[in-house]
Amino acid sequence: MKKSEIELLKLLEKERKFGEIVSLSKKSKALVSRTLKQLKEKGLIKKVNNAYSLSKNPKSYLILEISKEYPNLLIGKRENVLKVLNKKRSLSEIQALSKVSLKQVLEYLKEFKSYGIVLKEGEKYFLNEEKKNVFELVRILSLEEREPGVIWKRGEEKLKVSRELEEGALTAFSVFPNFGIKIFLPQNYYFFPKRKLEKEEVFVHSLVFASSIQEKILVSLFYVKFKDQMDERTIFSLTKKFGILEKFEEIKNLLEGKESFVSYKEFLEKAREYGIKIERKVSQTQDLIKIFEEVDKQLEKKCKIYLTGGANMVLRGLKISTKDIDIIVSKRDFDKILKVLASIGFSCKHGICEREDCRIDIFKEKILRGYRLSVEIRKRAKMVWKGKNLKVYLLSLEDVFLFKSYASREVDIDDCRILAAQNLNWKVILEECLRQQAKEKKLISLTLLDMLVELKKRYKIRVPIERKLESFVLKRIVLNALKKPKSVKELVYEIQKPESTLRKVLRELLKEGKIKKIKRKKRAEFVRSGKKIH
Repeated sequence: MKKSEIELLKLLEKERKFGEIVSLSKKSKALVSRTLKQLKEKGLIKKVNNAYSLSKNPKSYLILEISKEYPNLLIGKRENVLKVLNKKRSLSEIQALSKVSLKQVLEYLKEFKSYGIVLKEGEKYFLNEEKKNVFELVRILSLEEREPGVIWKRGEEKLKVSRELEEGALTAFSVFPNFGIKIFLPQNYYFFPKRKLEKEEVFVHSLVFASSIQEKILVSLFYVKFKDQMDERTIFSLTKKFGILEKFEEIKNLLEGKESFVSYKEFLEKAREYGIKIERKVSQTQDLIKIFEEVDKQLEKKCKIYLTGGANMVLRGLKISTKDIDIIVSKRDFDKILKVLASIGFSCKHGICEREDCRIDIFKEKILRGYRLSVEIRKRAKMVWKGKNLKVYLLSLEDVFLFKSYASREVDIDDCRILAAQNLNWKVILEECLRQQAKEKKLISLTLLDMLVELKKRYKIRVPIERKLESFVLKRIVLNALKKPKSVKELVYEIQKPESTLRKVLRELLKEGKIKKIKRKKRAEFVRSGKKIH
């Protein structure tokens, strides 16, 4: 290992952010960044929410422990020599297996003997089993090298690269030509045991194997080409399984135009080379303002539009780009905006207006038949641009979060993660949700709860309104189920919640007068009382 790797590993016994690591290590940002990447690729450290810490595995802890006791033992090529001393070996065997010069091997062995780590019997050297930490680390390192080409293994499953024909299922780059991405390979990529693989698995496997910039570009192109045919939740689950969630985030950052492993311009050139179309994205505030100006010039009457979604976040500096511009307008302004957009080159159908440079989705009062542009939401909105006839308002971040929770696409989940870190007023979100729920026949509040649960599951983001919202949603689910009389057992079967939880909800609903208890055929049943539900 490198000296810089050992030094950073010692710092990461405690979780630290990048800036803190740079400050404490007194090394350049470039060196720290490169070293952290190397440690992560070796599985010695992990990164969660922009903070680095030691990986929870025996190898990481042993290296840290040994480095404290013997500061230089794992630095340089010493590790190569130690790895071959798990058996009694002669000097020539050690030199041949470790691929270290004979002079260097002799120096290392002298050093190891001074620590009492290596013993000598006749002409052969071997590890001292009493030095348990070193002995165990060498055992782990030997196991890792036992099967050449295997880069990931769990139980019977493994990913392997080989120049030979194997009995596994071809995956990753080996099957890219089958999907229209023509590449020539000197080796094959396999998944074991052999079975039919889905697109999501091929994509994730290729991401596991990808190490060079060229390989990462190819994986990104595969993702772009088949994004609409793959299930993002399956991809997310697989990236967690293989421990490559951060690699997947790199690809998403690239496609958002953010800083990544290659420039966006170079990626676009590669896409053209392979005949893969990349949708243009609105990536700057100036792009949005230019569109507002175009609309304003053609408007003959006063009009207001409310920006939500990615465009809202771009103007606030929370995102670099957005695929489309989501706007909400009143009923009276809807036709005006459509007419103007058509006059400046947009092709409009069902509220979706497209032009070569961008796409605008126009919503009339409501987003996807969910939350509406209420009086309270309008009051919280702030004007961001004003022309002769057009006024553009930004919805509050709380309301953007609420609207995105209803859409609940994969990109919306990621955006909600960003929004949740902006010190949101969760009370405002809950109040708006429940206020609008009271006017709706369907359970729109369930989508907000689902989003909060997803954020907690994926990113460990805990939101203070979750329990209160969960209680409200469960009450509504129970009330919907009690249009006809049902027993507790029937409710447990239908709603799939513990009996104790449902009995508590039933007690609360009885107290509120929203349900009543009746006796039928020697058993208790519950039914809605007819009281208005809010």
